[in-house]
Amino acid sequence: MGSPPPVDLFQQQPSPPPQPPASPCAKLEGWLQLTAPLFTRQYDAYVKLTSAQQNQARRHIQLAESGKTSGPAKSRQITFTIPLFLSYGTRVTDTLSALASTYAKLTNAPWSASLHSITTCDFDVNLTLEVSNHDGKESVTVVSERLAVNMMDTATRNKTAKQSYIPFLQSCILLESLPKFADSLAHGKTIADYMPLLEASLFRNMREPLHFLTLADGMTQYWGQPVEVSPCCTALHRENINGSTASRNRGELLVKSVSYNVVDCDTQCGFMINIHYYKGEDFPSVGIVSNQYMNAQGTGVLQTKLRAPKTFVSRKENYDEDNFLSAPLLVEEVGKASFASMAGLIATLK
Repeated sequence: MGSPPPVDLFQQQPSPPPQPPASPCAKLEGWLQLTAPLFTRQYDAYVKLTSAQQNQARRHIQLAESGKTSGPAKSRQITFTIPLFLSYGTRVTDTLSALASTYAKLTNAPWSASLHSITTCDFDVNLTLEVSNHDGKESVTVVSERLAVNMMDTATRNKTAKQSYIPFLQSCILLESLPKFADSLAHGKTIADYMPLLEASLFRNMREPLHFLTLADGMTQYWGQPVEVSPCCTALHRENINGSTASRNRGELLVKSVSYNVVDCDTQCGFMINIHYYKGEDFPSVGIVSNQYMNAQGTGVLQTKLRAPKTFVSRKENYDEDNFLSAPLLVEEVGKASFASMAGLIATLK
């Protein structure tokens, strides 16, 4: 057998590939681990819980240092940008698209699924926390928290904002009543406790205007197209729209409402029916006004208001999975009670 070839111990070996520098997120996570180990374990548990969903959606939790406090070195302000609705699939975009299309149907506005359906709908919560450790005692305080919304449809993407329903949708979603992380933290709750609570509350605020419009649409089988319908909860100023961001009036909240004009064929007596909707689990306020008399002798305004039927609102089977009163059953109940009230007003006029 031949001897093996000699090996040059001084032969230059290929150098290993350069390692990328540690990301800002990794550095901050390492600092968090040393400074606030309890909070870090809670945060890591949430990251692991949602890691598969983050990878699938290609939206990940981001960390950034917002600035150092004036105190000791072991005190920093860190902003966590956390994506929402990663486990909801298409439920959010489907709900918002249905909200826009139903509104278009009730107002006879243009609607095209290819132009107006929601293509992008990203919600992120930005939590700025001050994290510190003094004498081995960690502290986490909420500095600020806000919701970042990025909604887009094809009309917005094509820069034809006047045809977009995005500003309308933004005016329908109530953001002022959402749960705060500061409150959850004060009660010993973790990020893993808070995030599902925030998501459920925000999704409910999207479903509620759709529930209202489903009721309004159902009433058209009795009274025809409404003369006015407003599912918005905040004022909308179209002239201030910039891209996909709508300007809001942060003042008084609006009440969802819809109005119909109805004429009784037999008596030619006319009625204005006004529905004011407050919450999905409550019976709406329904007012009926007689606006035309059968003879010239009538002078006063005749009106009535429906009372919420206790037997209807007390039955659990009348509520859907969102704990809203079932829209089809609500349509039937409002229609039945309204016709009974109108018959009573007609009898008064005779």
